[in-house]
Amino acid sequence: MRKIFYLLSLTFLMLQSCSSGDDSTGNYEGTTPSEVLLIKEIKYSDESVTKFIYNGNKIFSIATYENGYETPHSSEKFTYTGNLITKWEEYMGNTLNLTREYFYSNNKLDYMIFKYNYHTGNYDQGRCDFVYNPDNTVYKYYQNSTDYDKYYFDSNNNVIKFEEFEEGNLESAEDFSYDNKNTAYKNILGYDKLIFDDYKCFYIKNNIKNWEQNFIGSLGDAPEKFYMTYNYQYNNQNYPISFSILLDGNNYGSGQIFYY
Repeated sequence: MRKIFYLLSLTFLMLQSCSSGDDSTGNYEGTTPSEVLLIKEIKYSDESVTKFIYNGNKIFSIATYENGYETPHSSEKFTYTGNLITKWEEYMGNTLNLTREYFYSNNKLDYMIFKYNYHTGNYDQGRCDFVYNPDNTVYKYYQNSTDYDKYYFDSNNNVIKFEEFEEGNLESAEDFSYDNKNTAYKNILGYDKLIFDDYKCFYIKNNIKNWEQNFIGSLGDAPEKFYMTYNYQYNNQNYPISFSILLDGNNYGSGQIFYY
């Protein structure tokens, strides 16, 4: 089963960011030098909080708490093999909802095995393969399916366009533009390799400024268009410390970012 992206998840996703092609964070394995910032906490305007735990500069877990609750509403756990993330688990409360296992070739993501778990005890499992093209595009193919995704990159390896195809037909298209500052997730080891696996992994080099999404085909929201604008304040190292989001010109949310 394909995981369909819903626009209203963006408040949390917009800062969980990744990119491809930058191995510089590997120099800090097992240490956290003072000049290397790691995101510690995001406090959102709806009073929810997301917290991050590391082993050195390897991400161990991410947990989101709502309205002062002591147990997380949702969480993510990560497993490494060497410097590469090889498993990513997502939980709702204490229930494991999604497991993704990653396999690499020549230090690039080669394919992924995913498993969705349902409260009924049933699950769906599948595989995605990634094909890298000379024109700086990448295809993500779903096993035993005619569905696929296509990614376009700028010269700084930010995703500038993303297209979803179902049964060979274009269903949705998204366009992105960026600032020239650092993102909050820049220094997490191995996170940059997962750019093709999740919307929140599109941008580690720079912060997204504008996001336009067009539902074109037979999805329930089609035809429809959304436009989001992101504004930031930065510290003296050019990392974001606060953000606000506009959806079609209307206030959509804001938050503050803290670092170790």
